This record gives sequence, C-alpha cells and structure tokens, in this order.
Amino acid sequence: MINFIKRRKRKIMWRRVSSAFEPLGFYSSGVVSPSPSLRGRRGAWESVIGLEIHAQISSETKLFSSGRTPQGGYQSPVNTCASFFDAALPGTLPILNQRCVEAGIQTALALGCTLNLISNFDRKHYFYADLPSGYQITQSRLPLAVDGSVAYWVIHPDLKPFKTVAPIIQLQLEMDSGKSLHDDQDKQSLIDLNRCGVGLMEIVFGPSLSGGEEAVSLVKELSSIMTKIGSCSCKMEEGALRVDANISVHRPGTQLGTRTEVKNLNSTKALYHAIEYEVERQINILESGGSVINETLGFDSENRKTISMREKESKLDYRFMPEPNLLPLKLKDSLVERECSHANNDFLDVDYFRKNLPPLPEELRKDLIEQYGIDISIINFVINEPVIYKYYAESLKYGVENVKVLISILTTSIQELLKKGHNLEEDSSLTPEF
Repeated sequence: MINFIKRRKRKIMWRRVSSAFEPLGFYSSGVVSPSPSLRGRRGAWESVIGLEIHAQISSETKLFSSGRTPQGGYQSPVNTCASFFDAALPGTLPILNQRCVEAGIQTALALGCTLNLISNFDRKHYFYADLPSGYQITQSRLPLAVDGSVAYWVIHPDLKPFKTVAPIIQLQLEMDSGKSLHDDQDKQSLIDLNRCGVGLMEIVFGPSLSGGEEAVSLVKELSSIMTKIGSCSCKMEEGALRVDANISVHRPGTQLGTRTEVKNLNSTKALYHAIEYEVERQINILESGGSVINETLGFDSENRKTISMREKESKLDYRFMPEPNLLPLKLKDSLVERECSHANNDFLDVDYFRKNLPPLPEELRKDLIEQYGIDISIINFVINEPVIYKYYAESLKYGVENVKVLISILTTSIQELLKKGHNLEEDSSLTPEF
C-alpha cells in the first residue's frame, strides 16, 4: 500500500475527496444545532421517535441451549439448528450461555450503561406458532444494564453535520422466536425453528429522536460500536440487527401523542421511510379530526407505507412472571469493590471486560480530527464501512506517510471496487501492504 500511495500522491489531491462526497450528501465538519424541520417540526407538529433494537449476539450456540446459531443470515437448512429445548419438548431446561452474557457486558460497557450486578430472567407469555413454549425468556423487571447513551453524528443535506446524544433506558438479554414461512399457493404456514432460542440483546432507547435521519444515524453508530467490540455482526441483511420504531406526533408544548410501533425494520432505508411515512400519516389523521390508534404496524418496503398488524398489547397481556428454571445472574466488579456475597471466580468480573474494551468509534474519530483535521463526514464513512476501516487500520501498521492520501484512496479507488461488487477479502493481489 505504501508504494501505491507514493505513486498516486501527486495525482490524487485531498480536495478531490471532499468533492467526491458532495453528490452523496456529505459536507464540511462542524457542530451546529439542527433546524426545527430536522428535529421533527412539521408545521404545527412535532414528532417523537424511540427505538428498540434487537441485536443477535455473535455466539456459536444459542442463549439457553446447545443448539447451533444459524450462520449466514439463517441460510441453514430448515429446522437443522433446533434443539429439544428450542422445540419446547417436555422436560428440557434452559442453561445460560456464558458467551452471550459476556457479549452483553461488553456492549453495556461500550454504551456507558450501569450494569446490575444481580439481574433476573422473566417469562413473557404470548402464543404464536413460531414460539412453541408459549413464552419468551427475557429480562423485564431487572435487566442486565440500565442508563446508558450513544453520542452520534447526523449528516443532513441541508445542514452541517451535528452531534447529539440518544439516552438508553435498558439493555436486556432475551431469546429470539422462530420464523413463520407462509405458502400462499398451498395456503399453509410452515415453521422454521432455526432462529428460535438465538441470543439477542434488546437495547431500548428513550424517545429522543425526531426524524428518520437521526434514527438512521443512531443505528449506524450503534452498529459500528457493536461491530468493533465483536458482540454482534450487525448485518441487517442477514437479520442480525432488527429495529422497532415507536412513533408519535403532538402539538408543540403539549403532551406526547398516542404512539404506534413499527416492527422488524431490517434496513436503514426501511427505517427512514417507515418513520417519515408514519409521521405524515399520523399528522393527516389528526388534522382531519381523527384519532391515532395505539397499534403495532409492519412496513411495506415496496410501497413505502406502514400496514396495520394488530392493536397494541398492554404489558398485562403478556403475563410477565419470574423464570423459575434460572437462578439470578450475578456479576462482580473489582473496580468499585461491590462484589456479591460469597463472590468467587465463578462470577464474571465486569472490570476485566472494562479493561479489555477495544478503541470505540468516538475515540477513533477524535484522533483523526485532532491529528489530521479530516472532515467528520469522511471520518464517519471510513469508520462505519467495515471493509474500508479494515484496510485503513491494516495500512497504518506499514508506516503510511500521509494518512489523508490513504483515506483519499480508500474513499475513491477502493470504494469504487466495492460498488462494482469486488470482494476485496478474497482478492490476494489487493492487500493493505502492497
């Protein structure tokens, strides 16, 4: 890579990188307050959005069983990754997967959450064919972690980039459900239990967002964090990251309106369009004298509109109860000397994971801005693109003379290869050191 940089140093000027990003909506760096329109104000209305993000834990086995976690976006043959416990056979009991707990601890620390040294598991009852047991094991009353936040940058075509913070209410461990496969031709529904029991982290954000742009930026930042620490692959196209959006609108200065929940958004594009459509839909209903119904919605990506699934269920309908087959999850934290009674080496030490956290995206941005004065828009692009960032990090090991020129190459030549579908990881001729 060093020789390549030297050969192209005179031909590729840094100013070309900025111009290359202009058609994509990237602009010069700077921290400014967003305009009312970006923060959700639409005429006499304001929108409020809160996200619930389900991240599949990177683990070889499931949360409570020895069943294999399906790889490659659930492409394993149907029902080949289902254990007896996943199928809810009588007499089977849950066994907590330590790797899933470790991933939860790492993620909570990276998000600045407060870890509960004692947390509990609960049963959440509902009856669908893809959940044979009739209940989901989750953490409702006393989750693994609470009170965190994610600081992230928002890039908007009409404004300079601005930085904001999204508060986190809680992070909990829970098991995933199976998947229903609907055969319209034979008029029957089939069940695939490969996904049933897969470990998830549910990250619940407070209602702090105001539009689709902010939601997309938040999801990208969270994905970047979890990818860096290795707790989740965050490949939305493979189902590793799914987003539920709670959306409401209200008049400025009044209490929040009735919210709707759009479920299972599996791409940032779908997330953006679902929020924008649902905000406009609610405004139109209220301005015509109607009332917004508290309901669960799906998203039709082809027509870019939300569709009603069912009326929203209250918490009482789920009949939450303590999980009788799992003991409380106990941790210790040597840093604050708050060890549980009779603590021993069997308890995971939070401080160990704290000391071994890798550099997070915010730290990497700070270094690039302070040391090299690189535009925040371009920094975000490099950090949030896993392949691009991998080449950047590997190239630094070989003593790159000009980091700006390196990033220029990554965001022009290398990015062009990716757009054409070139698999850089399989191309042995294109390596960071060449």
